[in-house]
Amino acid sequence: MIPKDYVNLKILGRNANGDITKKVRSLLDKKLYVIKSLGSRKLSENQKKILNILNDDKCPFIVNHYPLDEINNEIKTDFINNGDLLEYVNTFNDLGQPIEENVLLNIFSQCAESIKYLHDKRIIHRNIRLENFYMTEDMDIKLGNFIYVTFMNGIDEKINYPEEGMLYKNADTLNNSTYNEKSDIYALGVLFYKMCYFEFPYEIKYIDNNENPNKGSYELKKNEKIVIRKYSEDLKKMINKMIDPNENIKIDDICKIIYDLKNLKKNEL
Repeated sequence: MIPKDYVNLKILGRNANGDITKKVRSLLDKKLYVIKSLGSRKLSENQKKILNILNDDKCPFIVNHYPLDEINNEIKTDFINNGDLLEYVNTFNDLGQPIEENVLLNIFSQCAESIKYLHDKRIIHRNIRLENFYMTEDMDIKLGNFIYVTFMNGIDEKINYPEEGMLYKNADTLNNSTYNEKSDIYALGVLFYKMCYFEFPYEIKYIDNNENPNKGSYELKKNEKIVIRKYSEDLKKMINKMIDPNENIKIDDICKIIYDLKNLKKNEL
């Protein structure tokens, strides 16, 4: 239900959990906002605490949040006016044109800083994907859609993801619902890979368990499609470490690598 001080302009999306996301205009300040109505689904106490943190402690790389409306079970954020990173990638893909590395580094640095902000506060996002990073006309990138957030080592309900969301999950998360820093970093690495190559690095295969049909497992199969891109070796190595389950790269390391690569590109000009 939209509060009386707002005009509903457009339904932006619905998900399998019954959440409805709407673009609205305030009758008071005339600005555009997004209101996500959660329906009958209730946020955990941890999630409420995190949303309050986002409201109290603003970050330039995260969509502005406003006080949680617990009466109507709604989350209000700023409306970002230039689409999301999925739309941005699809535009280049449709043109058959790769995104230049200096542009990618500018985007990657902002994405990484948003995750660093969360991890420094012991928060994991749990739903990192292209659709949840929004872009302003000035190419400022802001992370949104915090309905699945939790604290590190916190206990929250198992999340049922649509297939597209599953492609950002590592095998441990898919099979054991294990969420930690590595879950976010893996998802961010998949996002970076997708922006570079317009492909996902892995395909997901479900393996049946003949002894117990209800206890099959997911397996990640490497995408064998070869896409040639002339990106720097250090960028490719960083992304490979992010999506390698045997690596333990931290968000601080990722931010530093991107920072160094950006400086290197500046010196080449």
